[in-house]
Amino acid sequence: MKMTLREFIESPGVPSDDTYTGGIDEDLFFNCVRDETYLNRNLEASLFTRFRRKLYYDYGIGTIPLEPETFKHQFLFWGCIDRDSGLDSLPALFGHLSRVPESNRFIVMLNATDDTFTQLHAEMIPDSVKKVCAANCDVDHPKVQWYPLGRDGNNAEYFDVAPRKDKQQLAYCNFSLGTHPSRATVLDSVKNKEFVNVVEIDGHGLHSGYPMSNERFIDELNNHKFAVCPRGRGYDTLRMWDSLYLGVIPIVVREAQFHDHLTCLPILFLDSVDGYRELTREFLERKHAEMLHVEYDFSMLRESYWLRLFSEKAEALPI
Repeated sequence: MKMTLREFIESPGVPSDDTYTGGIDEDLFFNCVRDETYLNRNLEASLFTRFRRKLYYDYGIGTIPLEPETFKHQFLFWGCIDRDSGLDSLPALFGHLSRVPESNRFIVMLNATDDTFTQLHAEMIPDSVKKVCAANCDVDHPKVQWYPLGRDGNNAEYFDVAPRKDKQQLAYCNFSLGTHPSRATVLDSVKNKEFVNVVEIDGHGLHSGYPMSNERFIDELNNHKFAVCPRGRGYDTLRMWDSLYLGVIPIVVREAQFHDHLTCLPILFLDSVDGYRELTREFLERKHAEMLHVEYDFSMLRESYWLRLFSEKAEALPI
């Protein structure tokens, strides 16, 4: 799915049924992998399906089978629908899996969380786990595969909204302030710039606080060439991905290892939070004109890309 940013903006965008919303739905994954034996259906009681099952925490880790199965690899879905819940249970999970025979060969799919998956987490991975797929990764490790948060599922009814071709405004700023201290600094850096459309922001943010409808948020975002996208509780943000799907260039501080995987997408990276203060109209207009004609690979915006990647990674693992 390689094309210039201009071509993407002039296209219908990514179909809603192939839009990636973060986390992996077990039923969808099961239907997409080429060899169904990769997924152990005996784990059904403890599999976590983002929109259809109770929280995995309700079942506990004791439901993981202790006897080797006939499956080449077992995908274990682990997480919570609340992104704020983080990775607190991960040491218990890895501790349990360390007592499982290595022949089980688990691939652990962590549901999207705002907590950062770090080197400390990677060092906990037991021998029976061959791969961990996680969001918000800040580690380069052979057993760890990063995946993005993707779009905000609360806006799903607007996923078919195509990128606006005639974006009228230069930069959009609309985010909550309570999720990370740097956000107040970012707001202070841009709020007096006449070329930045700063939506009135309270402690929660208009969007998350609901005075602004999802429809209005998407419509306003779609009318801008850039969006100010500071980190929140995690390095990755739904706002960044919502922007990309609409052909809006996110302005992001490069500060996590997974950002190195995003150079194929139209993102304006800054070296530090101070970079927001240094933004000028002339700079953004010049960068937009340049980036319109750069060829990018928009495959990462498709859910099918990530399902294919996970299944291919599994096939490449040793038996």
